[in-house]
Parts: sequence; C-alpha cells; structure tokens
Amino acid sequence: MISVQDVLNTLNQRPSNVEESERLLNMLKVGAEAEKASAEIDKLEHEARRAEQEANKAAVDASLAKRQMRLQLISTLVAPLVPIAALLTVVATLYSSHQTLLEARRTEERKAVEAAKEKEQQEWESFASAFNDGGLERVLTRPSLILKLTRYSKMPEYRKQVALLSRSSFAAMKSSDTFKEAWSSIFGEVDDDNFDAVVFIAKSHRRTYEELVAECGKIDVPYDKLPEYKAYMLFRSVGPCVNALNRNAVLQAYASDPELAKKVVDLKDRTLSESIMVHLLSEAISVYLRSKANIGSGSKELDLSSITFNNANLDNVDFSKMRLSQTDIYISSVKGSLLTAPSERMTSYFRGTAWWEAGAIDQRTLGTLVANSYPGSAVQNINRSGQPADMFISEADYRKEIERLCTSKAPACSPACIKYGTEVPAKMPDTCSAQ
Repeated sequence: MISVQDVLNTLNQRPSNVEESERLLNMLKVGAEAEKASAEIDKLEHEARRAEQEANKAAVDASLAKRQMRLQLISTLVAPLVPIAALLTVVATLYSSHQTLLEARRTEERKAVEAAKEKEQQEWESFASAFNDGGLERVLTRPSLILKLTRYSKMPEYRKQVALLSRSSFAAMKSSDTFKEAWSSIFGEVDDDNFDAVVFIAKSHRRTYEELVAECGKIDVPYDKLPEYKAYMLFRSVGPCVNALNRNAVLQAYASDPELAKKVVDLKDRTLSESIMVHLLSEAISVYLRSKANIGSGSKELDLSSITFNNANLDNVDFSKMRLSQTDIYISSVKGSLLTAPSERMTSYFRGTAWWEAGAIDQRTLGTLVANSYPGSAVQNINRSGQPADMFISEADYRKEIERLCTSKAPACSPACIKYGTEVPAKMPDTCSAQ
C-alpha cells in the first residue's frame, strides 16, 4: 500500500506533471481510504473480540450466578434441617442409651429369675429329701414343712411331683381323720396331674380294707351276746367288723376275752377308717370322671382296675376306653353311662348297682350280668343297711331295659333266659349260656 509520504517524495523528485500528480493523488486517496478501511476492519475485529469477551464473561457470570443461586437454594432448603438432624442425633443417642439400659435390665432380670429358679429347685430338693426321710407323717408335725407342702401342692410345676412323692404315705395311712386333713391340703381334688397317684392310693386302701375284712371275718360272732348282729346277716362275711354295729356293744360281747376284745375293736376301728377313706377316694375319682370323661367330652385312656366305687355317682360317664378289671362298682349309679369297654378289660362287679340303667354295655359283659346280677340276686339284694334291698325296677321294665341294651340279640337276652326276683328256675335252657 502507498503511503502519503511516498507520494510527496515522488512529487518532489520529479517534474511537475498534472496527470502524474492526479494519478498520484488518486493513489494517495485510495491509499488513505484503504488505510481507513483497514482501520475500520481492525476496529470491527477489536469490537468483535471485545464482544466475544463480553459474551464469554457474561456466560461465566451467568454460570456463576446460576451456581450461586443453586447453592443458595440448597442452603435455604438445608438450613431448617440442621436443627432436625441435630435433634435426630440426640434422639438416636438417647434411644441407643435406652436400649443399652433396657438390655442390661433384662439381663439382670433373667439372672434374677434364673437365680430364683435355682433357689426354688434347691428348696424343693431339700423338702423332697426331708419328705423321703420321714414321710408325710413327719412333714405334718413340722409347721415349716407343712407350709412348704401346701405351697408346692398349689404350684403347677410341682403339683404332680408332690402327688407322686406323697402317694405312698397316703396309701399307708390308717387314720381317716389324718387322711382327710392331709387330702384337703395336698390333693383337694383329682385332676390330670395327680390322677395316677390317686388311683394308686385307692387301690392300696381297697386292698387294705379287704385284708382287714378277711381277717375279721375269721372271728366267730357270739350271736347270743350280740343279738343286733342278726340284722346284718348279709354282711356276715365281715364278721364283727360290720360298720353299723355299736362299738361298745362289740366290746362287751367279747369282754370275757380282753385280748380278743381289743383285737376285734382295733380291727373294727381300722375297717371303719379304711371304708371312710375308700369312700372319699371313690367320690373324688367319680367327680373327675363326670367332668373329664363324660359322654359329651368322650372317654379317656384310664386304668381304674382294682378300685372300689362306693355309693358313687357315675352317671353319663364314658367308660368305653377305660380298663375296669376287678373294679367294684358298689351301690352306685351308672345311669346313661357307656360300659362298652371290651369284656377282657371290664371284669367288674356291680353289687347293689342298677347296671341296666346304663346307656350301653359290652354284649359279652351284658350276658354275664343278665345271668348273675339280675334284680333279686344275691349280688343285687343288698343295701347299705345290710337288709334285703327292695326291687329297683319292675319285671316288665327290667325286660324292656334288657331288650334295649341287647343290641346283638344274643340268646342270653331272650325272654326265656331273663331272670328276675329271688325265685328263679334251678336250671335255665342251655341256649342261655351261649354267647
């Protein structure tokens, strides 16, 4: 590009020429305009760069402003949470402390319970040892042991153990008064926990009663000195130990032999005491059976062999699953009861008991009862006074009951085989013995 200074130098060096001068001036003009355009371009470029810088700056500022606004917003949102977080931290700390204290307390409680159980077990073992050493009689002479015995007998975890521990002592008791006092403290009633122990005791006292009766039955009765005995001839197998006889009258009847008199009175007293205990046990067991094994609740697998039910209420008891081997059901009530246990498990006696009032009876057992325990028979002709019993039922009604009970229609239940009253044929048809 030609500068102004170059044009001036050219004019000074050369002669004056109009055309040349004009050309040079035009060149100068063009150069000036070019410089001006270049300057404008430089200015525009500078402004463009500045604008770009401004734009970049604005973008950066905008970005910074946006970030600042976001931080401000987060700060605004988080600010209220700071005290909550602090509160939660405090709550968490308190909760953790509480749980620690609670667990420590539970641990202490468990240790206390375990220690108490251990102490209780030690006390029980000490009590059981004292019981085994001296029996129930020794326990009943020491108030501290009586209190423990009463407490343990009421505790579910020891009730069965107390029953098993004391059953031998109860079985050996001779005084009915002591028996009743101890019974009310230890047993009170029959339940699932003590049932086996009670049956053991009942068997023992029946056996003792029968032994005493057998011994007393061997003693001759002086009828001339004891005329009232004639009223109890149905009990003559008991000898002078009939409970209904006056004790002083028996003592006077044997006054000529003081040693024998003392033996007879002692036997009579013991027989009476045993009969009272047998009756008490009979009543307690029958209450349990009516409650736990009735025709509504169903039968239970129980062994009632070799015990005596004396004047017991056994109405509506379901005996179908029970064992009644050599069981004596004496002057008791069995109305509606199910006596359907197989005959090999029910070799029972029904002395003075209206067995025909039962709801159902095993058919083999029924045949035996029809043949041997009919109204008017020796087995049925008995009551508590020792006098011949009145007929429990009319003959017509008795026959209807047999017809109802005889579901197998066995020959033993046929009209020709049914006995009734004190006078029966000496020989029954052979078919009556068929099962």
